[in-house]
Amino acid sequence: MKKISKELYRSYLFLIFIFIVSQIVTTFYFISYLNRNSSFDVKTLDNFLRYEATEFDDEFKNGFTIEKIFDETLEESPKMLGISLIFKYEDKLYSLGYSKENLQKLEKAEFSDEIQEEGFYSIQFIKRKIFLDNYSPIEVYIIKSMEHERKIILNVLIVSTFLLGITLLVSFIISKKFYGKFTKSLNNLQEITNEINLDNLNRKVENKNEYIEFEKIIKSYSSMLERLNFQTKSQIDFVNNASHELKTPIFVIGGYIKMIKRWGWKEKAIANESISAIESEVKNMSTLINKLLFLAKDEFHQLKYEEIDVNETIQEIVKELKIVYPEQTFKLSLIDDKVFSEEFLLRQLLINLIENAIKYGEGKEIEIQFLNNIDEKTQIKIKDNGMGISQEDLKHIFDRFYRVDKARGRETGSHGLGLAIVKKIAQILEIDIKIESELGKGTCVTLSLK
Repeated sequence: MKKISKELYRSYLFLIFIFIVSQIVTTFYFISYLNRNSSFDVKTLDNFLRYEATEFDDEFKNGFTIEKIFDETLEESPKMLGISLIFKYEDKLYSLGYSKENLQKLEKAEFSDEIQEEGFYSIQFIKRKIFLDNYSPIEVYIIKSMEHERKIILNVLIVSTFLLGITLLVSFIISKKFYGKFTKSLNNLQEITNEINLDNLNRKVENKNEYIEFEKIIKSYSSMLERLNFQTKSQIDFVNNASHELKTPIFVIGGYIKMIKRWGWKEKAIANESISAIESEVKNMSTLINKLLFLAKDEFHQLKYEEIDVNETIQEIVKELKIVYPEQTFKLSLIDDKVFSEEFLLRQLLINLIENAIKYGEGKEIEIQFLNNIDEKTQIKIKDNGMGISQEDLKHIFDRFYRVDKARGRETGSHGLGLAIVKKIAQILEIDIKIESELGKGTCVTLSLK
């Protein structure tokens, strides 16, 4: 596991290294450029002299003295900063201001057509001979003093070193200041995290950060705490409600078991009544547990979607429910159509809605209408003509364990979980669900399937 502080320090050192390397490379490139430029000046004068030397023989034939030839050549030669042209003929020097003493250190150098160097950026020179007919060889020195270039290089090195020092100092101050603010933001986030527990999930998180990124993290963190607080409360309410729902059948079963123990062995009627009641409560508990497990289950990411004949599915569900509720009547308005969905979940959703309509429809006829191509969606309407739901209760009907008529809830076998299951399935299958109701007139549920 890496520490951000160490990574920042390494990044800082790496940036310094890159800066130093780039500075060194730039300096060496500049030095190399000055060196090439000096060599170019020497070569330029050498090329001029080679051209002039081709006319020396003709000038001798025309009566020119050696001194005059040298003087004219020196006068006509290109004038460049730091460049000197020297002729040495029969131990005599011909130049413009270059002393013999300055030439002594070059007299031991070898003759060559290539540029030679003496000292570290001190001079560049070419030392060679010109051969003429009937005359002794002429020694030629083309000397480039690099004193000016050396001063420039020295100044560049001084300025570069100064700028490098200033840059390192400023970088250190800036990085230290940034790291201080960065650490402060991290410590603030750490303090908030350490102080959070299940008892204070609803606390307000103060934002003391100076950076947008940390502000976004804190806002996301606050949003997460709100969700956790809501989910924690929901889970606590869910467990409390589930415990409450399970307590009643357990209490009833316990009471009938005591009756059997006390009178059941002698009174057959009491025993039969107790066993029937226990059987009913066991079924009730089994239904409740299955609903709780369905709501707790979160493994619907692998769904098998297929074409489903909704007409046929609804007819099968109605046929099965008439076995349980033989006196219930239905009015079906169905058309042949298919939807693309998950068969098991869609079937569970329809069963819950139709059975809910039966329980609260007060025995009146239930209408199931199947409409096609409404806003490019297939619609299913399930309408009962029963007791209806008030507008206040309508806001909470999808809440777990919520029952409109708590007195009738146990009588109808309702646990207040049916519509919670419907809501979850609708979210999974992306089904739009709309519920309209009026007290004393019944309830209409509209499903819109893609």
